[in-house]
Amino acid sequence: MRRFKRSFLASVLVLGGGFVLAAGAQAYTFTTIDGPGDSGGTFATGINDNSAVVGYYVSTSGTHGFLDQDGTFTTLNDPLATNSTLIYGINDNGAIVGTFNDGTGNHGFLDLSGTFTTLNDPLATGDTVALGINGNNAIVGYYVGAGYAVHGFLYQNKTFTTIDNPATPGETYAYGINDNGAIVGSGFLYQGGIFTTLSEGASGINDSGAMVGSFTDSTGSHGFLNQGGTLTVVNDPFATGGTAANGLNGNDAIVGWFWDGTGAGVHGFLATPGLIGMPPTAPVPDPSSLGLMGSGLALLALLRRRRRTNV
Repeated sequence: MRRFKRSFLASVLVLGGGFVLAAGAQAYTFTTIDGPGDSGGTFATGINDNSAVVGYYVSTSGTHGFLDQDGTFTTLNDPLATNSTLIYGINDNGAIVGTFNDGTGNHGFLDLSGTFTTLNDPLATGDTVALGINGNNAIVGYYVGAGYAVHGFLYQNKTFTTIDNPATPGETYAYGINDNGAIVGSGFLYQGGIFTTLSEGASGINDSGAMVGSFTDSTGSHGFLNQGGTLTVVNDPFATGGTAANGLNGNDAIVGWFWDGTGAGVHGFLATPGLIGMPPTAPVPDPSSLGLMGSGLALLALLRRRRRTNV
């Protein structure tokens, strides 16, 4: 079920590429998303251009994926799952990717109109996790290989291709891919065979090249939107323990989750953008105080926590 706790404009701090206050201010209408009977939190992870939101929630019966289309909430579980199903991405055609646990480990999956295909990278000795999908059904994620090294992958035309960032050997996580084939992950943008370092560690990218992710500073955890080097800090107005942004669509609508200490403590959100004319009056943080992190670290921690819970 979707709870419309509130829906109002909340301005956010806009920082330029050099962390300079921008001339205008972005604003968002925030809507809370909670799974039915969730006892361990709801996490909104992906959104397409049709505003279909996907994610997962934790209840007393386990961890379940969900699809939320215009307020109609549908629980989705991989038929082979015995412990959990976590959904991470959806494209404009409604194709869905995620991971499930069957007691032997975590496996990726592709859901095409209710037909599930299991995805296991042939080089994996441990988990395979599918995290993003574009309009061409190209899928990205990561797998655990020999020596517990983590490698990103691209799955396209039934072929797996390993993605290894030379800057972080054995620790490459591919989180999102757009229709132009640009891939973002743990501190990188990868396109045309070239890695570009991203200090902010994006978790999602749309076809215009806008990216979302999360960072921490002295005040806590925050989501961000990066549009051509201009960072917009995204904080759910009900958050008391932090905000994480994980996915966005072509209209720059953002999904993620926030902590507020009520109920299950973690709630999904949908942030729909608007624009206001004057910049906010909040102080600009000192750049040296910003500890930017890849939201993939949070995702990995969540997956590890789920594995500990399910074994």
